[in-house]
Amino acid sequence: MTLDAREARTAGTRALGWVRCAPLTTAYLLALVVTTILVHRLPRAIVHRLLWQSSTNLHQLDRVPVRVLVASAFWVADGHVLGWLALLGVVGGLAESRIGSVRTACIFIAGHVGASLLVAAGLVIALAVGVVHRSIVDMVDVGPSYGFAALAAAVSLRGSRRWRIWSLVALGAWLVTTSSTSSAGRVTAAGHLTAIAIGFLCVLVVRTRVEPTSSSAGATRAPRSGTGTPSTR
Repeated sequence: MTLDAREARTAGTRALGWVRCAPLTTAYLLALVVTTILVHRLPRAIVHRLLWQSSTNLHQLDRVPVRVLVASAFWVADGHVLGWLALLGVVGGLAESRIGSVRTACIFIAGHVGASLLVAAGLVIALAVGVVHRSIVDMVDVGPSYGFAALAAAVSLRGSRRWRIWSLVALGAWLVTTSSTSSAGRVTAAGHLTAIAIGFLCVLVVRTRVEPTSSSAGATRAPRSGTGTPSTR
């Protein structure tokens, strides 16, 4: 077997291992790739219509809230598609390997839906007091960033002290670089902060497998043969 063939086989084995560890993230990334291809292949007018109909703006949330809360997570409106795929791949893979696919999905959904609804509630209040322009009702607001922010916040607290420090610094840097002074940018920044807070709160309710300590092992009834070591979630 040549060196190139060995490298290709090794890369394929590692990719397959990653897919097995993060099946949910893999499926989600594939869905984003499909919608991104549509964004780049369809006429601009159709793309704008699709994005607007999937947007979690106040107009669409009032008309079809469930549809837009689901659909908005499957579109990337800006040009940083490769960056998003890389970020989601890394954070999603880490989350699934550490807390499992179900919990990863729950935190992502909580961040995406929770931040979208809380931001919408804030905009309703801002409109009532005249702080924001009426055009904010129909803005295009799609993307996975709220779910990503919640998931990144949750993952940042699942590790050693050094891991927590560096991951929180990286999360803060991402938050700063994605901020903008425009009206839509301020809304998105508020959504990111809200989603991060949701991610931190989710850590409090996420239970991981806990092995019995040596001090309590003697006081615990020995498991029957074949049942394995008892644990709690």
